[in-house]
Amino acid sequence: MPLLLSLELLTEALDETAKRLSAGLPKQLLDAIQVQVAAVKGAIGKNGGDGSEAEIISSMARGDFEAVQEAIDKLKDEKKRLSWGELLLKARVKTHLSRGELFEALSIARKMRDGTQKMLLMAEIAKVAHEKREPDLSTAILYEVRKTSADALPKGIYAVALLTIAAETAHFAPTEAMLMLQDGVTTINSLADADAKEQKGSRSKPILNDSSSFADSAELMRAFSALGGEGLGEDIVDCKQAGEQGGADGCATGDGRESS
Repeated sequence: MPLLLSLELLTEALDETAKRLSAGLPKQLLDAIQVQVAAVKGAIGKNGGDGSEAEIISSMARGDFEAVQEAIDKLKDEKKRLSWGELLLKARVKTHLSRGELFEALSIARKMRDGTQKMLLMAEIAKVAHEKREPDLSTAILYEVRKTSADALPKGIYAVALLTIAAETAHFAPTEAMLMLQDGVTTINSLADADAKEQKGSRSKPILNDSSSFADSAELMRAFSALGGEGLGEDIVDCKQAGEQGGADGCATGDGRESS
């Protein structure tokens, strides 16, 4: 088979597999997966791919995760192994969730290297736990989500994850969702203007480390709408204005706490 035709079939298979595995995923998680898939497709188109990647795609389409892992292990490029490994973990989580196997899904989600994606997946598991009438498990999972370390994450991305989860969980776990929202507000208020300035002028990166960029963001508005926390929105604006005037050392988060 000509190389060009092989690559076309490979990328088509990748597209179909991505569509099947991403069905029903939250938009933020779907966007992240699409970015990873695009990166892999770009690598295949640039380097011609290799037999292992073709085997990964084929095995993923069949749902043969053991074969997928074996093919991933054959990859020589560490970045490719990590990227495919994350996609495999997500696929396995989704499969267990579709079967109602919550603890299996949770165990795999905890292995995710990407902290943001781990949080979003675990929040989805908590939602399924609620639907299966296991409120204690749902609450415990959301507590674990809040405790996920954000040290290795850009604060803006971490804030978006918190706000997204708050909106997604408000209807079945309002207390935990409110705490997520408050954590998100605290994170936004702690963003350094210096970080935003470093990103200005870069077309490849959004300005996620500037608190003012969240003032009318879809994630923020959706979280407030879900929880009716309009007062928290005012806190962010007040905090930003105070910071610009140099008249505040910290910012309220809606529950009386302050972030420095």
